Amino acid sequence: MSENSTSQTQTEPKEIDLIDVVANIGRGIRTFFVWLGNLFLHFLRFTKKYFWILLILAILAGGAGYLRESLRDPFFKSEMTVKTQLIPSAQIADRFNSLNLLIRDNNTRALKTALDISIDKVENLLRVHADNIEQERVIVSQQRTTDLSQRIITDTITEEFVRIEVRINNPSAIEYLEQSLVSFIENEPFVQERLTVFRRNNLLMQEAIETEIEQLREFQRINIERSPLVMVPGNMPLMIQSHERTYVAEILDLQNRLLELQRELALTRPLTVIQPFLALETPANRTLFNILLFALFAVIVGYVVLLFRENWKP
Repeated sequence: MSENSTSQTQTEPKEIDLIDVVANIGRGIRTFFVWLGNLFLHFLRFTKKYFWILLILAILAGGAGYLRESLRDPFFKSEMTVKTQLIPSAQIADRFNSLNLLIRDNNTRALKTALDISIDKVENLLRVHADNIEQERVIVSQQRTTDLSQRIITDTITEEFVRIEVRINNPSAIEYLEQSLVSFIENEPFVQERLTVFRRNNLLMQEAIETEIEQLREFQRINIERSPLVMVPGNMPLMIQSHERTYVAEILDLQNRLLELQRELALTRPLTVIQPFLALETPANRTLFNILLFALFAVIVGYVVLLFRENWKP
């Protein structure tokens, strides 16, 4: 009996402590929401008291933002997406962004040389910015086996793109900028060197495959000559199936590989335009955004000043 009373007295403080903790947490939460409600009520009373002052400040600041935007020349913005081959997309993006440094320095002569356009067209360009994008794509292909059957092969490749954004002050300038920017990259010496190496290696691989096809056809001809012929009714010769290899599957695979190399040689370029620049009609100036930004800043500053004035005691 005494042992049970002792255990009860030992557990009671723990239960009381747990109840106190839960009660303290509840009081803390209730106090926080009461404080939050009082703060909101104080905010409403303060806004009502100085409503007209804050409204006048917002109108004046919004007018200043509108005046600032109206004094700025209108500009137009458009984007182009290109697929990169042979050259990493990050390197291409860096070369495009180097044009923006020339624009900031107002180096129109260097821009004219780089883009191969006239000075008056260069002056229409306000900004160039490029970002590289990498996307993974799964390719499903079929491959012939030695017994002429086919098996499915899946492979994952990484495709690289570059998104170029330009800002111009004349919407008609977008017509010649696309070709000028693409030519700017394609005429770079390191790009031309990489393209020359690719074409040379492609042609060497085509020659090697053509030589291997001729060798396989020669082996095929020899095996056919070794296969015995028998006469069937109607004096038609019939070749008996030989156990020698016919190399049909190997020749077909090599021919497909040769066609693929020829297609790559014909289509591969340093840049391929996926999405061209869109025609521009509406200026991209953010007039409304700047009006709201100026008005919000004025209201916040007004609140701070009025709060300080109301609570300041000399």
